[in-house]
Amino acid sequence: MNLHREFVKLSFDIIKMKNRLISLLLEIFEKEIYKGHGCATIFEYGFKYAKLSRETVEKALRTLKHVEDKPFLKQAIAKCGIHKVALVATIAAPETDKVFAEHVANMSKPALFEFAKEVRQAQKEGLMRGNDDKDNGELFELGEANLQPCRAASTNLKIELGHEMQILFFQLKQKLQKEQKRDFSNKEALKLMLKKLAEKEVVVNSGMSKNEVTKSELAKTETSILVQKGVPGNGNINVQSVARESRKGDVVLEAENAKNVGNIENIENRRVSEKQKEVSRYIPAKQKREILLKYQNHCAYPNCAKPAENIHHRSPFAQSQSHETIIPLCEIHHEFAHNGVIDGQISEPEEWRFSLNSQKSRVDELYLAHRS
Repeated sequence: MNLHREFVKLSFDIIKMKNRLISLLLEIFEKEIYKGHGCATIFEYGFKYAKLSRETVEKALRTLKHVEDKPFLKQAIAKCGIHKVALVATIAAPETDKVFAEHVANMSKPALFEFAKEVRQAQKEGLMRGNDDKDNGELFELGEANLQPCRAASTNLKIELGHEMQILFFQLKQKLQKEQKRDFSNKEALKLMLKKLAEKEVVVNSGMSKNEVTKSELAKTETSILVQKGVPGNGNINVQSVARESRKGDVVLEAENAKNVGNIENIENRRVSEKQKEVSRYIPAKQKREILLKYQNHCAYPNCAKPAENIHHRSPFAQSQSHETIIPLCEIHHEFAHNGVIDGQISEPEEWRFSLNSQKSRVDELYLAHRS
């Protein structure tokens, strides 16, 4: 017997049983069942028979009251626990009950917390239907809103510097002032320090020095100019025209070969098939470096300041067989992308829209099933 495996299994069983018994508390409270078992209050009953703290019982009663008319969320308490359901209990409506229950089941607690904040803000600004709306028609026509600034990170961050850190800070500030030959505030100094650190990190991760990055960008520009204007010394021949003619020649040659076997119609299909075989699920390091360099190692979600943690395919690789749509995301916004929260994610991030209507692709469903 594997004792560790048995131990972990039993711990999961305990959590499931605890969630289940918490889901019964409201009915026990309303029917005053606890009084028939020698307990003066529901809190005494919860502690005596399940070792539940007063805070847990209060939260359970409050949340269960909010989901009385939301059967899917009520069921989610027994499966996922009171703490996750409590995050969305007050912002869900009977019409959105099923959608919110799906998010409770599929999202981690941190992602669900950020999702709830986004929904509350959208409801506050009148961009999304809330509990106070009496009209149940056309629910999801109001289910989308322009993405607001990401609230995954606080807008104001206070840091206390000890004596040693203050000395280091002012030394660096003095150095920056000498470099730029001007004075600036502590806030501006810290901003410059962080920018320099971020630039250094991007260069290190890209595997190139600053000069090499500059040369690489210059080479791309020069190549673009050559393609647009033609290559000097060759009668100003347009490179794009040469490439087109070359491709035409290849097609003609393949057509002649195909005639010999009577299979002309399959030339293009064969070319596409061969191209797809060449594309591996593994993302080339060069492409990763380029996309991280583009977003400075940060999450691409609008206004998110968190570091990139995942490389996400906006167009699922299983469908496109391509890495052209990869984008860096933090863990929370990667969950958003796979839970139908971002509408139109095939577009560039600045065009994304926040959506309540959980429209997940088949790939998303397989991904979520694998995670669970």
